Amino acid sequence: MVENMLVVSEQVIILFLLAVLGYFCQRWNLLSNETTDGLAKLSLYVVAPCLMISSFQREFDPLLFHNFMLAAGLMLAVLVGTILLTRITISDPDERRKKVLRATAIFPNCGMISLALEYALYGADGVFYGVACVAAFNLVFWTYGILLLGTKKDWKLSTTLLNPGIVGTVVGLVLFATSFSLPSVVTGVCDHIANMNTPICMLVIGQRMYGCKIKALLTDRPALWSMFQRLLMVPLLTILLLWIFRLDTMVAVVCVIAASAPAAAANTMLAIQLKQDSVLSAQIVSVETLFSMFTMSLMVALAKTIL
Repeated sequence: MVENMLVVSEQVIILFLLAVLGYFCQRWNLLSNETTDGLAKLSLYVVAPCLMISSFQREFDPLLFHNFMLAAGLMLAVLVGTILLTRITISDPDERRKKVLRATAIFPNCGMISLALEYALYGADGVFYGVACVAAFNLVFWTYGILLLGTKKDWKLSTTLLNPGIVGTVVGLVLFATSFSLPSVVTGVCDHIANMNTPICMLVIGQRMYGCKIKALLTDRPALWSMFQRLLMVPLLTILLLWIFRLDTMVAVVCVIAASAPAAAANTMLAIQLKQDSVLSAQIVSVETLFSMFTMSLMVALAKTIL
């Protein structure tokens, strides 16, 4: 348990320091809302697809594919279950706040902290199964997430199916299934762009934190309830589900890692694009990232013990 605490804490501290840098960039007038709006678009529409394609560049293996689909199915079940849970348990008189509170409870950071922790625990195979969780996340985030944070005008079947997250996942799966290796120049470009994912997202989060009243968030009962569900309730329910079905230990623990992650920075990116309460979203993401230093280690240690 102590080892897990140290591994998670290191990753969280790195992310938090990147967010702090974004905060001071705003304070020093090096970043503005217009700049981070552009960075948010870059993250959603360019960086994320390259991350997916880069992760799938490996030889096809039937067992890996079976476990990949199993992990994706489990994560999809967790996300759908959380959607149903939040529709019952999370409400707010302010419609914009309610949307953000539900979104941050539903969509975890399974593409940053999770992948780093999965690599630390299980190496390349752990990351590969983690990418399956990211694939399920992309499917739900770019469909239900747009419906939740936007309006019916923002949701169109053509643009939803052709969104960068789903396209990147499909292209990556095809490359993996066919064992097709992209030219080294192309993979090099994808790798470099994929490496931009974490710093861009956290700099945007940090910039949006400037002027935020963190103390007020800690007395905001609806926000605290949303954070409780994301960091503790959903992971515990996921562990219970996986314990009942007794699945492959590595796949199960990887799913718990993804389900126990703090709210994804993509929530704030999409909130910016759809003109929702991005300040509240950034506050929740930042505070949850800090708290996850303790909660994720507890959930992962419990999962490794039980599963």
